Amino acid sequence: MDTAMSMAAPPVLRGSSDYYTWRRQLRTYVNEVNPMMWEAITGVSLHPADVTDERLRISLQTTARRAVNVLLRAVAPEIANMIREDQIANEVWKYLERRYSKGTIIQPYVLLTELTHLIQVGSVNEFISNIERIANERALMGHPVDAGTKLGCLLRGVQPHLHPYTAAYEAQWESIALNKTSNATEASNAELEIELERLFDRAAMGLQYYEESAQLKEREVDNVTLAVRFTSHNQGGYQQRQPATTTSSQVTCWNCDGHGHISSECPSPEKEEKRDKRGRGGRGRRK
Repeated sequence: MDTAMSMAAPPVLRGSSDYYTWRRQLRTYVNEVNPMMWEAITGVSLHPADVTDERLRISLQTTARRAVNVLLRAVAPEIANMIREDQIANEVWKYLERRYSKGTIIQPYVLLTELTHLIQVGSVNEFISNIERIANERALMGHPVDAGTKLGCLLRGVQPHLHPYTAAYEAQWESIALNKTSNATEASNAELEIELERLFDRAAMGLQYYEESAQLKEREVDNVTLAVRFTSHNQGGYQQRQPATTTSSQVTCWNCDGHGHISSECPSPEKEEKRDKRGRGGRGRRK
């Protein structure tokens, strides 16, 4: 860990203009060094005082101290001078959040920036889980993510081939918002939040079902393709063997040079005439 930290310097925060870019880069950096540090920074790790195991408690304390050092190295000197030395990593993180995120609730494009890799390689289920995780992290930092933001990230951030499917949910979202904004009160805002939460859940379930159905159809197509190939292979083998059997059964008649019969079974006119003469001669002699 220490070797990795000395080899690569963390990204440096200069101010509000690059806060979200810095946050994303810092997370990548910390996860490469030690994922437990990110848990200490965001405040989701266990507190050392709550751990009875001595080795784990010492490990958590060491990780917490290193997390503070990483944050101090990841900000400009003038910003580091405003941070108290006795603060824990999560307190430093919250301070930077309050001061340099401009106090705004995270916007959809910020979440989408963090989830870009899932658009390319991840499943819908992973995408939804990541939205929920980031929303929970923001809530712990005092910046809850509203249902509309989560819904926007879900509907506009999934893989491109799902965009036609999300259009129906976007239409429902627009309809709900129009109905509530016509009577903008505190109660209507609360109702809007609840309805958007429900729509988020419906959209999440719908997208998961759609993906599972698509995977099932893909497996069915693969099975049908295998069955067709297997049948074609067997039929092809039979057809290749069939001419050989037919050829072996095509004997040649010595009498008429025909195929399919032997000379004793030859139906040629000459043979029939000889047979008739022998029959008439035999009958005459018996008389």
